[in-house]
Amino acid sequence: MDQPTGKPPLYHYVTANRTVQRGVTFGSTLAIAVSYVTNESIFWAIVHGLFSWFYIIYFILTRS
Repeated sequence: MDQPTGKPPLYHYVTANRTVQRGVTFGSTLAIAVSYVTNESIFWAIVHGLFSWFYIIYFILTRS
C-alpha cells in the first residue's frame, strides 16, 4: 500500500508526465543522430526518430 507523502496526487502525475516527455525527446534525438551517422539520410533519420526507442534497441541488437 502506498505511504502518504504529504504531496497532492496531481504532483505525482505531473512529475511522471515530465519524465516521460524527457525520455521521449532523448530517445528521438538519439535515434535521429545514430540514424543520420549510419545512413547519411535525412529521410531515414526522420523515420527512425518517429520510431525512436525501437530503432535504438534494434541498432544495439544488430550491431552487437
